[in-house]
Amino acid sequence: MNELPRIIAEILKEKGITALRPPQELSIKAGVLEGKNIVVSSPTSSGKTLVAEMAAVKHFENKGKTLYIVPLKSLANEKYADLRKKYEPYGLRCALSIGDLDEKDPYLAQFDIVITTCEKADSLIRHEAPFIRGLTCVVIDEVHLIDDETRGPTLEILITRLKEMLPKAQFLALSATISNDKELSDWLSAVLVKSDYRPIKLYEGVFFNDTLYFEEKSYTIEKKVRDEVSITYDTLKRSKQVLFFLGSRRNTESLASNLAKYVAPFLNDNEREKLDVLADKVLYALEQPTEQCRKLAELVRLGVGFHHAGLVNSQREVIETGFRERLIKALCATPTLAAGINLPAFRVVIRDLTRFSQSQGNYYIPVLEVKQMSGRAGRPGLEDYGEAILIAKSECDKEALFKEYINGEVEKVYSKLGVEPVLRTHVLALIANRLTINHDSLKKFFSRTFYAKQFGNLSMINALLENVVTSLERWGFVEKEGNNFFATSLGTRVSELYLDPLTASKIIEGIKNTTRTKPSSFNVLQTLCFSGGVKLLGIGNKDFL
Repeated sequence: MNELPRIIAEILKEKGITALRPPQELSIKAGVLEGKNIVVSSPTSSGKTLVAEMAAVKHFENKGKTLYIVPLKSLANEKYADLRKKYEPYGLRCALSIGDLDEKDPYLAQFDIVITTCEKADSLIRHEAPFIRGLTCVVIDEVHLIDDETRGPTLEILITRLKEMLPKAQFLALSATISNDKELSDWLSAVLVKSDYRPIKLYEGVFFNDTLYFEEKSYTIEKKVRDEVSITYDTLKRSKQVLFFLGSRRNTESLASNLAKYVAPFLNDNEREKLDVLADKVLYALEQPTEQCRKLAELVRLGVGFHHAGLVNSQREVIETGFRERLIKALCATPTLAAGINLPAFRVVIRDLTRFSQSQGNYYIPVLEVKQMSGRAGRPGLEDYGEAILIAKSECDKEALFKEYINGEVEKVYSKLGVEPVLRTHVLALIANRLTINHDSLKKFFSRTFYAKQFGNLSMINALLENVVTSLERWGFVEKEGNNFFATSLGTRVSELYLDPLTASKIIEGIKNTTRTKPSSFNVLQTLCFSGGVKLLGIGNKDFL
């Protein structure tokens, strides 16, 4: 403990912590306090966050500044509140930057730690935010999300750009346990710190035919009208809490409604009074309560909640607070809650193991995602163990779940960079920021990506890059001058607005083709709808236009 920054040591002493966890000790030995690049690969709740805080505080002591990148706005809000509470009394100034993507936020230069999402950080670079060049430390939380089809390419390009812009900065990446963490650490020129440590025992099992099956034990529970109710009822009889992960917003709300009447009898008068206060906060989070506000408020009064991206920030905070204070007994959430938000429960149930996408149809979610959700089981310091449960539909299904998920190997993470739609926006941003000025420098930049590290042969992506530059020229976003190219003022603005260049070109073309001198609102709306930049809404049988 003697080698820790003074501020960290004092905070741990106040909490009565006298020893570091294995991933923290290993990180110190690997040089995290000496400015070495580190990748920490370990399970949920193993202590990775403190490693990042050690590095950030060490840089503060040396007059440096840290950029702390997280995957979600909700996680950024939680991290900001936590860091402010812990470190501002010691003089560290923390800032949160998750707002408009069309701002360079010049005020950020005065802060010691800036918490942001990867999309906002990418936008800040596109706007040439001045504080970026002064960074001495970059923390990338949940770096394994480089495998995510939506966020992964932006995260990969962001890391590549930051490494190029900040060659002397320390990079610290926090990852879930993955199969190719060594490959990831080699790409980051980092030391790999790998640990399977968990602060409490985790039992992973399968529920089938009113019985909970684990590798070490099994036991039968009281049968109720459906599996989820049986599991919830058994949990509450033990005076514990249960967290359900479901595949869609609709499923979270539906299950929460079904559980409510079984949870309510377990509440005492004091809990009901406190839940009434929370329910009112949920109900009046908006000036005019919506149907969703009323539904959630009604459920909270009964000790149940749902948590998904459709809630406003204040509602999410109320639900999270209510669950942490053990007032909300059963919580139904989408998988985004597993991405780092500190909300553990004694029992975690991953009910929906399939998901739907337009490109893949119905598919089974990866083992990595199940392990991340399972990691929310058990509350360190309050319980000796936690339980993570999958639900089987048959004996055969039970055996398959044990084989594929409980005992299955976590997948490798792969770069998702090699497709043209992904490359368009990032290539334009590189040209607009003058990070690449010709085909040679463009190819050189992409040779430093995780894609290049994994696949080596860049012939396919180089061909895609040439196609992308040709398209950007055709749309008027890039112009050539000899062998070099540069962004037009229009192209620079498209990049700053974080628009897909194809979408922008369709909007411009649609406005040009209108017969009116000034397009009507309907013309503009129609253009936007056909631009490809508007998310399609699923229409059910009961939906009418």
